[in-house]
Amino acid sequence: MQVGDVHAQRTVSGPQVSPDGQWVAYTVGAVDRAEDNSDTDIWMAKWDGSERLRVTSSKEAETAPGWSPDGRWLAFLSARAAKDKGTQIWLLPRAGGEATQLTSVDGSVSDYGWAPDSGRLVFVLSPREEEPRKEGEKPKTPKPIVIDRYHFKADTEGYRTKPGGRLWLFDVENKKAQRLTADDLPEAQPAWSPDGSRIAFVSNRAGEAARYARWQIGVTEAKAGAVVRVLTDDDRIAGARGGRRRAPASADTLARPLHRRPHAAQLR
Repeated sequence: MQVGDVHAQRTVSGPQVSPDGQWVAYTVGAVDRAEDNSDTDIWMAKWDGSERLRVTSSKEAETAPGWSPDGRWLAFLSARAAKDKGTQIWLLPRAGGEATQLTSVDGSVSDYGWAPDSGRLVFVLSPREEEPRKEGEKPKTPKPIVIDRYHFKADTEGYRTKPGGRLWLFDVENKKAQRLTADDLPEAQPAWSPDGSRIAFVSNRAGEAARYARWQIGVTEAKAGAVVRVLTDDDRIAGARGGRRRAPASADTLARPLHRRPHAAQLR
């Protein structure tokens, strides 16, 4: 094996089984040596392995595939429209056709979940640090870094100046986004109840400036401005146990692509 062979390796992750059980959507990551960049695309394979299809092929990464419960749509995350405008949710019609951008929110979406009725989504939105440059506009002088939290810097992340993600509700038909909770706290990992009336998630109840994070599980009604009922209140609970992943160690971790949970995982 040569050093150059490392760049030929492919990384497969995030498998999601379609509601009818016939297809599996997943991501394939690769390195482009010529462009000095990496790329991730979405593929689908039949359950019996008889067929494989590449469903995205843009130069920007497409991650986090997620089937709508009714099987009509395959959603994913990408900044393919404009990288400086943040990652958005896109929809690919299962019957065929081009993917279309669903959300156009100010910031970057890092995670999402379909409601059981396929008409709503909940997503985690991280605000942008600065406004995107207009075409032909010269780069602006970076603003001074203001340190307002105990953990202000981390390896591979740099300075932590951006607030953590917040949960938003989204109506697919009218494309309207609303802030889910009234709490100004970092939130992540939303999961719908089977009847679509409630949403469970984890949030850092200590706030972003605290020395120690206190990630706790909360539940709220699936409506804008709902009051959060905290289900756990134990300083020893550092993250969610069970399921697909643990709570992030920092708010900035939410900006990274996350493995999707199976759509069948529900709040009991």
